[in-house]
Amino acid sequence: MPRRLPEAEDTDGIHVLVKRGSGAAAKRLRAEGETLAMAKHPGVVELVSMHDDAEEVTLRLAHVTGRNLLDQPPLDARQLSAVFAEVAQTLADLHALGVAHTNLGAEHIILDRHLHATLCGFGSACRSDSKPPTNGVLDHHTIGNGARLDVISIGRLLDREVARSLDDQLSEDREPTVIALRHIADLADCATDPARVVEMQQLARRLHQLAGTTSHDPRPASGGGLDRLRDGVDGSGRVVGAVLLAAAIAAIVLATWPNGSSPTRDPSPERVTLDPSPAPFPPVGAVGTEPQAELILDTRPICEPVAPGARRADVDGDGCDDEWWRVGSVLAAADERYSLGDEDDLVTVGDWDCDGIATPALVDAVTGDVFFFSTWAVDGGSAIAEFATTVALPRALFVTDSGACDELTVATTTGESHTIKGTA
Repeated sequence: MPRRLPEAEDTDGIHVLVKRGSGAAAKRLRAEGETLAMAKHPGVVELVSMHDDAEEVTLRLAHVTGRNLLDQPPLDARQLSAVFAEVAQTLADLHALGVAHTNLGAEHIILDRHLHATLCGFGSACRSDSKPPTNGVLDHHTIGNGARLDVISIGRLLDREVARSLDDQLSEDREPTVIALRHIADLADCATDPARVVEMQQLARRLHQLAGTTSHDPRPASGGGLDRLRDGVDGSGRVVGAVLLAAAIAAIVLATWPNGSSPTRDPSPERVTLDPSPAPFPPVGAVGTEPQAELILDTRPICEPVAPGARRADVDGDGCDDEWWRVGSVLAAADERYSLGDEDDLVTVGDWDCDGIATPALVDAVTGDVFFFSTWAVDGGSAIAEFATTVALPRALFVTDSGACDELTVATTTGESHTIKGTA
């Protein structure tokens, strides 16, 4: 049987949706109203008013024109990047306020005709200023565990929407954006392991980078929402492609080179600063009495920030650190995933041969055999490691920067440490 929708009415010229309840429903609505009053955000349904007479609670929520993600036709990969960047940023902002949704589903994400997202359905939300709702499985969760539930939900919703996009042939399986979205979904799913810390802001930052947006991009302050929008609302037609324009970047270097030649670029992937020693600027006034300035070409890369506490290494040789992590026997780095060893084997990543590219090192948990990889597997193939030595009873691995190369330190269960150089 279709669910009864909240009644709609106009209040002071504002189209609102009214939710009323008594008894157990009143308790749930009261918690939802208090949460919405605390979580004022352009990405959250707006609470217009709340009336509580102890027996019945009435919420008036600003109406949002659009359709929820559950009923939304599939979106392409770039649209999904932008939509989930907004959703993840809203949840990250709520987590910072001490609010976790804890029950996020596709029906709680409303998209307007511009594909801007508004969240609703906060009846099961956790707040740091009160005990979590006592409705079954959630009665023992704190805001920290509530935030973990939100992270897991985002990953599974994203995975579902990517699959729908592929089924509808709006995106291709090997499309870089699809690969990156699956990578983010996998990272979110790591939050199912209580030992892993995956924060919503980390997901939001990755999604913003993929969509070409930032957390500070302006968006309309849409108020309102409800658990399921009624059929026939405006904006219910399929949205065909959100246009994402990449800005063209033009760099013009004005300098005069000796004999008209160009500077020679060092082929090494190490950071390089070039000084073409240009002729001095013409003097102003008396020679030696005025300051002069030089324009020096700097080829150092502009690197995106890496999340604090994340494992990092330059796995592609571009001079910037990339995040990497390992779950079970899967190693993920630079938007790719690799099968490596057994779950109990020890793995880390470093530049072992001084070529500027960090690659894995593996220590067999049973034999203590130490292996270094000099390259990554490409195009569905594999890479073979070189045996270095054997260390009995290995416990943990550490990477030490010794200058041009990294060195591997193996700590043992007996308290000893063994430092091993790579293949350079």
